[in-house]
Amino acid sequence: MIISELNRKDINLAYKKVKSYLYYSNNTTLYKLRFAEFEKRKNLLGSTLQVLRNGTDSEEWKNLLEKIRYYSLPKKFKTEPESKKRIFIFNTENIDEPLEVDSIFYYIDCPVEIHIISMLWTIKRGVYLDKDLDSFIYGNRLFHTEQKNDSLQTFEKYYIKYTEWRDKAIENSLLLHSQKRSSCILSLDFKDYYHSIDLNEKLFSSIESSSYNFLDKFIFSISSSYSKLFGKENKILPIGLTSSNILANYYLKDIDYAFQNKFTPFYYGRYVDD
Repeated sequence: MIISELNRKDINLAYKKVKSYLYYSNNTTLYKLRFAEFEKRKNLLGSTLQVLRNGTDSEEWKNLLEKIRYYSLPKKFKTEPESKKRIFIFNTENIDEPLEVDSIFYYIDCPVEIHIISMLWTIKRGVYLDKDLDSFIYGNRLFHTEQKNDSLQTFEKYYIKYTEWRDKAIENSLLLHSQKRSSCILSLDFKDYYHSIDLNEKLFSSIESSSYNFLDKFIFSISSSYSKLFGKENKILPIGLTSSNILANYYLKDIDYAFQNKFTPFYYGRYVDD
């Protein structure tokens, strides 16, 4: 594909959007420094354009993939026994015993160019997957993609959609109680969801065809390279890429319908964040 001036504008928008997304996301302090260093370049988007021109078999792209790493942050600490729990906890207090980590978040650490291409896929290809999702899916939904193409906001705000998902469950339970009907709220969680997925390349062929089809190969090759860092045979989704958020949502589509058809719940809502 020849990168035209129109495509250059799209890439510039993708850069601005991913910069905004990472700047306001949690646990991305590392990337604030990365973007500051990236913007020292004279031809800011030249390397990204070159990679897109030459494709996934190019040496430029292979060099970027080789630079993919990950960094880890504690997700949860092991709780203290009831006998040791204190009423007041101060953040200035010295802790005599080291905290023991119970679970860990793994975030992708990669060149800015990979983030740009992931965002470009999100707004040009991921939009078709997002459109195919139902309204009962709350997390990581794209923000007014068609109405405001130049907006720097990529996803609906986390706290608004999370609150809506949670409150609707409670409201529907109260409604059933008001009708003298019993109710039970069940909450299920998939452990290490992004890293349990096996990204199938055939999924991309189900996305509506466009002039940006070529981006699918870039996203698949990112997952392939990232998976090798963990010794995984399955193609996992890297936490930290916007494309992963869209794909993670779409992968649960069949499970959504299985739950609804088998159990016919009064209310069903799903929220994916990691």
